[in-house]
Amino acid sequence: MASVLTQPAEQVVPISATKLLINNRWVASRSGKTFPTVNPSTGEEICQIAEADAADVDIAVAAARAAFEEGRLSADLPTVEVARADLEAGVSLAALAADAGLASSRSEARRLAQGGGLRINDAVENDGQRLLTLGDLNAEGIVKLAAGRKKIVLVRPS
Repeated sequence: MASVLTQPAEQVVPISATKLLINNRWVASRSGKTFPTVNPSTGEEICQIAEADAADVDIAVAAARAAFEEGRLSADLPTVEVARADLEAGVSLAALAADAGLASSRSEARRLAQGGGLRINDAVENDGQRLLTLGDLNAEGIVKLAAGRKKIVLVRPS
């Protein structure tokens, strides 16, 4: 029996991330410079990507320091709204962390807390069963919930 090999149809994937991600926003480089990204199998140019220079790096570093070292909040951080009545009664940290996407499950969120990986308003919380209440709201009326150093969600009462 003979078989015929055919060339697989080329899949076109839309390219959308061609700018620099700085302070949770896609921005062009300050200089406007770009560089080509080339398909290694064909040698054809796929797209032009923003080229960061020292000015872009300085801006990115300042934004990262503000967010992660100084604890400043950005309006661009993901936000989860929780009913004010639920916060008055108390919401499980593990449930909220899982619902907010900081952990894949409540069990994982509890283990993360036990290992010191969950923070409430920049303070480590080891008890995944802890209840978040209105008393946890900061001066801005929100709770900053973080898993590790990079996954951060703002919790707002609604």
